[in-house]
Amino acid sequence: MTSNYKIFRIIAIFLGITISIWLLYDFITNYKKINKEYVEANNSFLKKDYKKAYNLYKKVYEREPENLYALEGQARCLFKMKKYKDSERIFKLILKKQENFLPALTNIGILYDTNGEYDKALIFYRK
Repeated sequence: MTSNYKIFRIIAIFLGITISIWLLYDFITNYKKINKEYVEANNSFLKKDYKKAYNLYKKVYEREPENLYALEGQARCLFKMKKYKDSERIFKLILKKQENFLPALTNIGILYDTNGEYDKALIFYRK
């Protein structure tokens, strides 16, 4: 019984070290790929600096037009700045590109809910 425990312990230690090395390698090789402007946009949004966040999300989206999260970030900022029509337009654009993009579905529902358009909100909440 103790010999099985020792074998399992050695295997667990080996796997733990292997996974740690792999995670470190993956982080080092992909560090330059992390979009620092996108991270800064998220931080600005969390700090409620919506104008700065909007501009950063816009920059990211101009460089990465396939990045729907950057586009959705713009729409969220516009929503927070009470520019509801502009926000709605962007959410709809996102949903044209990818109809099941959950952040846009949820947030357009919240937008309609905020504007008292409950029937429209329910449509998007149910998707």
